[in-house]
Amino acid sequence: TNGLSALEHLATEGWQAFRVFRPIAIGLDRYHPEKQKAPPLTQSKKVEALLVLGGNSLDARQIAIKGGWNDVIDCPLDDLKALSDKLINLSSNHITICHSKDIPEVNSAHNISEALRDKSTRILLTCDDVILHQNHNNFEGYEHRQYRSALSPWRLFTRGAIGGLLTVPTDMLRNFTPQSSYTCMENFRLDLLLAGHINQLTTHHLPEPLVRSPAKHNPVLPEQGWPAERHPFDEKQLTEINAIRQRHAEHQLLAGGHICRNPLQPGSHNIAYTTTSNNLVSILIPFRDQVDLTRSCVASIQKNAGPAIPYEIILIDNGSIEQETTQWIEKITCSENISYQRVNAPFNFSSLNNKARLKCKGNYLLFLNNDVELKSKNTLQDLLNPFAYPSIAAVGAKLKYPDKSIQHQGVVIIPGERRPVLEPGKHLHQSEVIESLLALRTQEEFSAASAACLMVRSKLFDAIGGFDEELAVVFNDVDLCLRIREAGGRIVVSPHPEIIHHESISRGKDLHGEAWITSMSISSLR
Repeated sequence: TNGLSALEHLATEGWQAFRVFRPIAIGLDRYHPEKQKAPPLTQSKKVEALLVLGGNSLDARQIAIKGGWNDVIDCPLDDLKALSDKLINLSSNHITICHSKDIPEVNSAHNISEALRDKSTRILLTCDDVILHQNHNNFEGYEHRQYRSALSPWRLFTRGAIGGLLTVPTDMLRNFTPQSSYTCMENFRLDLLLAGHINQLTTHHLPEPLVRSPAKHNPVLPEQGWPAERHPFDEKQLTEINAIRQRHAEHQLLAGGHICRNPLQPGSHNIAYTTTSNNLVSILIPFRDQVDLTRSCVASIQKNAGPAIPYEIILIDNGSIEQETTQWIEKITCSENISYQRVNAPFNFSSLNNKARLKCKGNYLLFLNNDVELKSKNTLQDLLNPFAYPSIAAVGAKLKYPDKSIQHQGVVIIPGERRPVLEPGKHLHQSEVIESLLALRTQEEFSAASAACLMVRSKLFDAIGGFDEELAVVFNDVDLCLRIREAGGRIVVSPHPEIIHHESISRGKDLHGEAWITSMSISSLR
């Protein structure tokens, strides 16, 4: 009707309609993306309630209609005194929390109800989201899809980045005493979750973007973000985040534990630990000849371990035959805190460390490859810091190749995948890419970590039986970490110590130990 060709129409006003999911022209509707319709709700399934923070009742009702909620309440973020009264008459087991400027996907409520179906009422549900970056007219801009991590108490203290729609048991909200006001919704959610002891709940994450949130109205740390996106909070909001975490840390961290701001990411924190003089770290280093490697490793410990943490070194000689090695061992073991154990047996990383553990006096064990060099000051303190949180049982570190690319920064287990053991960040070296990923800038919780540099609580290591000696070369560290998790412990990897691992980038997987014997490294997958 406007006299334009189909191509001209698609390049002008038709494009504008396409961007906002409206039909672009009669006969061209095949270009309109069809949203999959959710099946109708059954009578046996209840749509959960919605809490909208900020805005007014009209805003709340419109959001509820779009997302599919029947029960909705609203409350301003700067005056939360009336919230408890509004919760009294809600009959739903769960309530979803969103901001008045959020744009939920159609049938978000249905997707949430489906995720909660047949599950305990003590479940906490999160989802992915899309962050809207808009200019002053709230129209032009761009969207950034976020792939969120599942919540854990540890992540609430160190990174937050809750995002998306948060669904909690209604009783959890009723039992929460909020501040009278918050500078942003993310701070309300952070306070709620830290106060709610979520370790007593079952957490579940929906990997679907059920909501679009405008960054300037509902700021949240992005999991993936470029420089301008990584600073969503103003100074007032950052001060409030710090105060909320400090308040909860006083009750939830061990004596000597505290939080401090993470210099790599505003809005994130590090957990730190001022330990007592009764602590001792036992450092176990297996080797076979190649004395220059082990000499450099020990020298880096002596230089950079730090004066605050007492330590001992146990050198585990797996059949060295070179005279230079023997001479160095005789000299280095004159040091009061360095001892030596020889094990003449076929290479078995697990067995070597299990045997040497019997000589250790420390309440923390640090398993260290002999081709590792500590490059930053106070490395032992950096590794000990996460232990201030009671459930942390093992701590690993970011390891870099000599070319400064990432060799290891944690292991993620993905059940059902062809390659279930994944190492996020491996081989990345571009600083702008590494800095764009929140998980690589914070003390992050992982499924497992590399025993090329892994600190473990001694008592828990003993309780689970140490390393599995059936796993002589590879996956013994992953197996150890998974058994630690089964026993109730958690695994954290820190990005803060600078550690070089001289593992060959191209050597590949060593399933039998030959590479360990012939190369400069003692393991292949670490």
